[in-house]
Amino acid sequence: MALELYRSTAADFADCLHIALSAQAGELPLWTFDKTAVKAGGARLLANPP
Repeated sequence: MALELYRSTAADFADCLHIALSAQAGELPLWTFDKTAVKAGGARLLANPP
């Protein structure tokens, strides 16, 4: 899953791996501050940091 996300999105591999591991654990969405990770799907933006 991580490789598929990495190939199809602008997110870096670490973000894709975290999303895939969260999905495997049944803990989606992955909450993050990273706007690029959110574009991969499976992640949600926690808040807009200053």
